[in-house]
Amino acid sequence: MCRYHGWSYSLGGELLSARDFGPGPPAGELSLTGVAVDRWRGLLFVNPDGEAPPLTEWLGAVVDRCAPWDMGHLEVVHRSGHDLAANWKVYAENYPEGYHIPLVHPGLHRQIDSSRYQVELVGPVAVHSAPTRDGSVTTGACLWRFPGFALNLYHSGMSLESYWPTGPTSTRVEYTFFSSPATPAGEAEATVENSVRVLDEDRVICEAVQRNLASGVSRPPVLSPRHEEGVALVHHLVERALADTGTRSSGTGIP
Repeated sequence: MCRYHGWSYSLGGELLSARDFGPGPPAGELSLTGVAVDRWRGLLFVNPDGEAPPLTEWLGAVVDRCAPWDMGHLEVVHRSGHDLAANWKVYAENYPEGYHIPLVHPGLHRQIDSSRYQVELVGPVAVHSAPTRDGSVTTGACLWRFPGFALNLYHSGMSLESYWPTGPTSTRVEYTFFSSPATPAGEAEATVENSVRVLDEDRVICEAVQRNLASGVSRPPVLSPRHEEGVALVHHLVERALADTGTRSSGTGIP
């Protein structure tokens, strides 16, 4: 039942009654708007777009790249939410490149060989890979799909990351950590701590970028052809999305 005016619906979304409405809309003729729901590797996806493509088509390269990973037996072991004082596109630009790792993420830099960090672009998907060092809790592999979906793959688990705007200069990041039942508790905890530490480091640098944008003197970026093709991809996909909605970008990184 709608808590506003008391209309009641079936679990399938059909209107059952319109309280005290007189001869208004007949029951059964005014259903709730449906949404697309699909499942992949134990994850549930919901999309309100009535013209959305099939889920596996939308995931694209994520499907093939995750094929070797045994994800079906993993269990949720931790959830956390984080707020950033930055536009979501600032965080999106930060994600599909490893250029900043040696300077922003010293702990991660010690776990992987940053000089061999690679980002392969496959459509709207950025596939990250880097050789790891002994004792690393990460595999150096993660997958990002525009606009706000990422999977970070570990030796015995994974983390699902999603983010969305909560305002023009604020973003919400949600983490869900999965682990194999056989994983020692200490290893699972180390994975969570490592990921949250990396996010906190990204928060600091992304909020600094946001302040630069707000200053009004920020210039269009000059991107590294070796390291920042993923950032260029974000720009391209944002511009395309804006064109599809008839919105034009202001050129400051914030439409």
